[in-house]
Amino acid sequence: PLHPLHLQAAAMGGGERLQQLRVLVSRLERNQDVATVHKELVSLATKHWPDEEEEDDEENGDESQAFLRLEVLLLKLPAAEQDAVVGAFRPLRAEVSRRLAAWTHEFNDWLSDAGQAK
Repeated sequence: PLHPLHLQAAAMGGGERLQQLRVLVSRLERNQDVATVHKELVSLATKHWPDEEEEDDEENGDESQAFLRLEVLLLKLPAAEQDAVVGAFRPLRAEVSRRLAAWTHEFNDWLSDAGQAK
């Protein structure tokens, strides 16, 4: 078990990473330093959202909101930079994967229904 001070440090780190994410998202919203923001996003993801970390045990509403804002703003970046950012953030990659699976399922259902209507 983790010592209470380690738990406190982990909690502070989570708040710090969220704050850094919000700052970068805000810079994208304002079109500020867009050319370098993707590199900073990838760096932040590598440091604070490692792949080997367990899937988020707790649903963090504030973090989810920040990632939703980021998803929309990624369209401001070239495709290769979008791919790099999505690939770097485990939670963002998981959400994109989940959505693609849901859309694929809905599309397959639609194709099946369309085929049966003939």
